[in-house]
Amino acid sequence: MAILVVAVIGAAAFYGIQFLAASAGPDFRYRVIDNGDAVEIRSFIGTGGTLEIPSHIRDLPVTRIHRNAFSGPYAGGWTWLSTQREIIRRLDAVTIPDTVTHIGRFAFMDSRLRYVHIPDSVVYIGRSAFEQNHSLTAASVPYHTYVHAWAFGRNVTITRR
Repeated sequence: MAILVVAVIGAAAFYGIQFLAASAGPDFRYRVIDNGDAVEIRSFIGTGGTLEIPSHIRDLPVTRIHRNAFSGPYAGGWTWLSTQREIIRRLDAVTIPDTVTHIGRFAFMDSRLRYVHIPDSVVYIGRSAFEQNHSLTAASVPYHTYVHAWAFGRNVTITRR
């Protein structure tokens, strides 16, 4: 006699576990946060150029971009994928979805960005998040967003909207 036990578990069962999200475009390493209600992008593997960060992964909103997630070879703390250095160095533009509220320190440091769109949903931009992107000369940031004093390089003109 065999007994079949079926259990249903929610996303909270995977809280804090890192995953690799496969898609048709770039792949993102992420983890489930906020008791299974959201996703934090930890890093990515892609071809560079223009990147659109997804608003949802596995039906969960992407609310945070972790420190060093897209940073180049000279940003502190970058360790996980050696081939990522050259890929990130060619990242020209990034669009951040309106589900993101937090951009961690060094998130895009030295990634060679020329353009970034920061949506109204972002309330925090950490230290050196966009520093050492020498081709990035201007950024439009929501008025209510906390921007660390060193979030952008010295050559970036920040316009509040």
